[in-house]
Amino acid sequence: MGKAMSKSYEELNRSQKNAEQAFAFMQRHGLEPNPVAYTLAYEYEKGEDTSLVNEVNRMIVQGSLDDTVTVDLFHTYIENRHNGKALNIIVDRIHPNLERSASILKEQGQNLNKVHQNIEAYPDISKKEALTAISQNESLVSINSELNAEIEKLKSELENAKEMARKDSLTGAKNRLAFNERLNELRKQNNRINTEFSIIILDIDDFKKINDNHGHNTGDQALIRVKEVIEHDVPQSSIYRYGGEEFALLLEGVPESQAVQVAEKAKNALKRTNVRASNDIVLTITASFGVAQYRGESNILEFISNADSALYFSKTEGGKNTITTASSIGLYEHDEFFMSQDDFTDEALNPS
Repeated sequence: MGKAMSKSYEELNRSQKNAEQAFAFMQRHGLEPNPVAYTLAYEYEKGEDTSLVNEVNRMIVQGSLDDTVTVDLFHTYIENRHNGKALNIIVDRIHPNLERSASILKEQGQNLNKVHQNIEAYPDISKKEALTAISQNESLVSINSELNAEIEKLKSELENAKEMARKDSLTGAKNRLAFNERLNELRKQNNRINTEFSIIILDIDDFKKINDNHGHNTGDQALIRVKEVIEHDVPQSSIYRYGGEEFALLLEGVPESQAVQVAEKAKNALKRTNVRASNDIVLTITASFGVAQYRGESNILEFISNADSALYFSKTEGGKNTITTASSIGLYEHDEFFMSQDDFTDEALNPS
């Protein structure tokens, strides 16, 4: 029985030490104990990805390793290299390991309690061995309690981890990772049942000037307001923080012709939106838009590129505060031109 006890204890000890390395890293750098931070810490301590290790070390030296940077590093060095499935893999691995540890603790605790309560039933165990067993029992009970608390905490964190890893920390909108994942899901669905969907990519006009002239806090407020206004005024779309001053709107079951109308609604809503700078100057927000419909592109990046190209046309040729469709700049054959500007009349946009 002593050998079995020792083997179980060693197995538990190994699992505990593996977890302790990641937990110690998070504690050392003041990181929230969530699965994203845990995964990054584990990969860093493992040391196999030298580029990750070097970048983490650089952040540590700069004193800039915080929860936001941790999420960014997770996306860059772990999530993206596993095609957006790294967190799924971690969840699948952590859960069974935690369950096994809990099971070992429970079984070992029961065995040690039997020894403790029925010493006379084990004549082959000396008093010294019995005392050792009792000591181990007490130690395992303590570890059991601590580890079970960590298990429950991690289980709760794991339930929220996917959402957290796919949300922009500033605006609260879903992020680019979530956007790409949903697009791939819709592409596969389209291949099966030919479901229409379109995207709108919008870019806040003169955002660099807002930051340069009024400070980054004003720029942050502008980003937050754009997200809030789009969510409120364009509820038929799902909004994502695409990067920088860009947002993406995903329209499921909507062709390009109807997506243009949604973009018009968003453009008009933003024109009515103001942001007050720290010097009490009131700034009006406008944005430029690129619209594209999925038409069977084999690579989802090609589809996104069509919307990006339309957006670029709006920024460079349309005079900003403009909507351009992918079809209007010749990316699709046999599509009619569409470009909307403020100085276009309703009659021009909707000829009878």
